[in-house]
Amino acid sequence: MINHEKSHLPVAYPPKTNHVLGFCYGIAWVCFAVFLIAGIILFVNSHKRKEKRPEDNPIIIGRI
Repeated sequence: MINHEKSHLPVAYPPKTNHVLGFCYGIAWVCFAVFLIAGIILFVNSHKRKEKRPEDNPIIIGRI
């Protein structure tokens, strides 16, 4: 696509210019990776905890 624009739209990409992905592109990939890892960790650790004997766990009803 960029080669097409360089050859047919010289105003958009003047001659002797380089197409370089900027700093924000790298930051976006870092954010994507962080959120992906956080989602995987949340998915793995959010299982329902089942006890073999439920009577062993005290029931906290919120009174003092």
